[in-house]
Amino acid sequence: MKIWGDTMFMWIILSIALFSIIYFFIKASFHSHVLKISFRNIFRIKRESFLMILGSMIGTAFIIGSLGMNDSFKNYIYKSVDLYFGEIDEVINSKVSINYNDIEPFIWELEKENLIDGVLPIFFKLYPVTKKGNIRGLKISELSQASLVGMDYTLISNFGENKVEVPTEFLKLKNNEAIITKRLAERLKVKEGEEIEIITGASPINILFPKRFKVVKIIDSKGIFNYRGIDANNGIGTVFINLAAARSITKIPSNNYYQILISNRGDYIKGNKLTEKVKNVYEKMKTKGEFIPVKDNQIKAIDRGGVSYIFLALSLFAIISGGVLIINMYSMLVSERKRELGVLRAIGFKRKDIRNVIFYESIFYTIFSIPFGIATGLLISRFTFSKVTSLFESLSSFENIIGEIPLIDSYYISPNSIIIGIAVGILLPLTITFWYSHSIGKINIVNAIKDLEEEKKKVKFEKYKYKIENGFAIVIFIIALFLK
Repeated sequence: MKIWGDTMFMWIILSIALFSIIYFFIKASFHSHVLKISFRNIFRIKRESFLMILGSMIGTAFIIGSLGMNDSFKNYIYKSVDLYFGEIDEVINSKVSINYNDIEPFIWELEKENLIDGVLPIFFKLYPVTKKGNIRGLKISELSQASLVGMDYTLISNFGENKVEVPTEFLKLKNNEAIITKRLAERLKVKEGEEIEIITGASPINILFPKRFKVVKIIDSKGIFNYRGIDANNGIGTVFINLAAARSITKIPSNNYYQILISNRGDYIKGNKLTEKVKNVYEKMKTKGEFIPVKDNQIKAIDRGGVSYIFLALSLFAIISGGVLIINMYSMLVSERKRELGVLRAIGFKRKDIRNVIFYESIFYTIFSIPFGIATGLLISRFTFSKVTSLFESLSSFENIIGEIPLIDSYYISPNSIIIGIAVGILLPLTITFWYSHSIGKINIVNAIKDLEEEKKKVKFEKYKYKIENGFAIVIFIIALFLK
């Protein structure tokens, strides 16, 4: 609902900007001579016009580019969340297993409050895994840490907003059969039909007689619902077995599980916003087991060290720089036109006509520069972003040591950011030129023709002008940090 509201807000801003231009052009049609002067001024001094369009374009490009960089980092966070947890938002965890009957009242309350769209009780634990024969051959280096998952796979089809179609191999798993992920299969050098061995304990009997499973299928590394454990670490991959085989390994009682996976209502991003409400229900009902907001923890872990604040600071700097550039360009335009406007005023133009000459000219510059500004901004941010990805590409070579790493490998900019860029690129120049044109309509005709400075009385505002501007910039920065 909030995302829809944000989108509507952005469209409203853009609509205001576009309707403002339409309104001014309709109004200008009743004073066609003023509109013609403004339009001809663009082509009369080509170098000046080119610089005006270029400056406005660069300002818009800074704004669009900075928003694109910020969106790309957000997209990286979303991809990381999807890679490790999918639609799993919270986990009720127990080291000694937990009876599902003790959890059911909590689940019923969540369903009653319409907070969740799926629950998965599972067996999940990390064990050393290797290809059959490596243990007896004392090939210790061939052992790999992998997660063992056992559950009722029929429940997956009712889990999450985007229901997953479970492969039939999962539903037909026998007690001595397993399905493993692709990365684990490559690491163990096993193929479908071959056997793997799992050391389920530290005792000599477990080492001499490990559990053996025949690999009946090799699937994508994400598995079937993107779960990598509460710490987002499933070792080198995952081994899926049926629930009976999982219980026989640990001897846990019937209807007991190690973890209860919970999917909040909404997709893998929107659901995370309900975590606090789910936690409140958990605390109110004093539910057994440890409540772990895995997705929320993952987002915080990705942003450890305040990386998002660095992107935010760079974005704000670029936006402010773009805004200052646009302001300076249009203030220069007004100064350059001062003498000509004084002549027009002397031959009988009204003050309102003087204001409109400058104002309509700025509209033409804005219309010409916005499309180029958007395109340039996208190119600049995409180029800058490509330099950031090289770091993550180098880190990917350590996947065998620290696990799979989601790469910042795809540039992304949201439609909302483009709308913001267009709206700011339109409203900022028009606001500045409207302010300047309003003040220039009051110019002294003689001073304007002779290109003399106007004598102004210094008011208290002028004395504190720079302090106010700097304070305002700091307040905007703090608000942006607070809103993230």
